[in-house]
Amino acid sequence: MKKILVLIFITVITTGQVFSQDNTYRKRDGNRFEGIKQTRVEKVARNKITLLSAIVSSNQSSSIIEMDTVKLGFYLNDRERVTITICEWGKNYFMVPVRHLWNKGFNEFAWPGKILQKNQIHTFDLFGLAKVDKPGVRKICPIVVYTKPGPILVRHYDFVIIPFRTLDLEYKIFDLVSRQLLAKGNKIDCAKDQPIIIPWNCTDNQGKSLKETMVQLQIKGTYFTPLGDSHNLRTSFKFLHKPLLSQKIGTISFKR
Repeated sequence: MKKILVLIFITVITTGQVFSQDNTYRKRDGNRFEGIKQTRVEKVARNKITLLSAIVSSNQSSSIIEMDTVKLGFYLNDRERVTITICEWGKNYFMVPVRHLWNKGFNEFAWPGKILQKNQIHTFDLFGLAKVDKPGVRKICPIVVYTKPGPILVRHYDFVIIPFRTLDLEYKIFDLVSRQLLAKGNKIDCAKDQPIIIPWNCTDNQGKSLKETMVQLQIKGTYFTPLGDSHNLRTSFKFLHKPLLSQKIGTISFKR
């Protein structure tokens, strides 16, 4: 009887180890790094306001978790080198495509939803950032995450930032073509190392839907030293607002 109990115990432990390894952040299928990190390697840079995410909410956005395949999409004006990171901040889930050179137009990347399902991560929980790799250029490509095919209409943006310390935050969103101020926010309390969302509903200063144009997000953070001195941090990013990201109608498939 004792021998049987020991064998059962060993089997349970071994199964648990396999499950843990299956979730580990590592290279998968040759096209991406994905999984749960034991510790969050991405540290918030000192004396900087870090943009963690620029996500599009669209007619294709979904809260479902029972998905076989997940897709991300973004638009480029030109063929560019872009670094993409998808993450869920609370559970240390990360997905980073290996590919860096992307084509002009609408780009897609698909990956299996297996790890997301196992860890009860919904698509609306995901942060995502596509940042153009060009020295001296602060350009991003807002990402849409979706699970079903069809045209993609942009409805809303969520920009997520991480401050290196407690800050009072201000932001402004400008149309770079017309020079109009589209949106702003003042005196937003930000806790150290905690994500804070800056929303924008894609409208102009009259509340009308904005047509395709280049947009700039300007962020200013103010913090105080123990002696009461104030210091300002500033950053900005530009991106293309494209109301119709993709007209493509097709099926979603994951190819190894």
